[in-house]
Amino acid sequence: MEIRLGEENICQDFVLYMKEESFKPHLHYISAISSFPISKLTEILPMSENKEAYDRINVLSAVDLQELNACIKQLYQRIIFNTTAKDLNTEQTSKIQNGVEDRHWLYIDGIQTMFQLSQLQDQVQAHAALNNSLLRLRLLHKKCNSVKVMFQLPKTEAPEYVRHLREREEDEAERNRIANGRDRHSNKRFKRDNTGILIGDYPVSYTHLTLPTTPYV
Repeated sequence: MEIRLGEENICQDFVLYMKEESFKPHLHYISAISSFPISKLTEILPMSENKEAYDRINVLSAVDLQELNACIKQLYQRIIFNTTAKDLNTEQTSKIQNGVEDRHWLYIDGIQTMFQLSQLQDQVQAHAALNNSLLRLRLLHKKCNSVKVMFQLPKTEAPEYVRHLREREEDEAERNRIANGRDRHSNKRFKRDNTGILIGDYPVSYTHLTLPTTPYV
C-alpha cells in the first residue's frame, strides 16, 4: 500500500498509468469527498482518442466504511473471481491475455471522512470496519500481486508515514555525510502526538508500507 500526502493533482499520474503499453491498466477510483476529475483528465487524455482506456476506469463512491467494504468486496470478486473468464483459476495471481498482463490500481480518496462518518454511528464498529477494510485490501494484494493500493490523505492524518519519510531522508543524509568523510551528527527524530488515533496510522501498521514511487512501475 502507498500513501499520497496533500492535495496534489493526481491526473498526470492517472494519464501516465492509463497510457502504459507494457500491461493492460485498470484504474479503480473510490472517493467519499470528491468526484472523479473527468474534465481535467480529458484535457490531457482526450476521450475520443482513448475510448478503450476510459472503458477500464471504474469510479465508485463510499461515504462510510460500510460502503467502502462493499466496494472492496465488489472489486475482489471482479479481479479475482472473474466469472466471464471460464477457465480462470481463483488462485491465479493475474490474468494474462495475448501476453499482456492486467494490472489494477485502487486509488482511495477520503478514507478519513469515511472513518469519521462511521464513528458518528458507532466508534467501536468504526475501528472494526477500518481493520476489516485493510485486511480485505491486504488479502486482495496477496491473491493478486498486480494490484496496487494508494490512499490520498492530508498530512495531518498520517504522522507515522511522515516519520517514515523523514527517517528515510535523515538516513540518506547520514550516508552522504559518511561518504563525504564528515563527522556523524545525531538527528532529531519526528515525534508523533499520541493523544488520538489517526487514520494514517492504520496502513502503516497493516502493511510493509511503500514509500513514494512511480505508481505504475
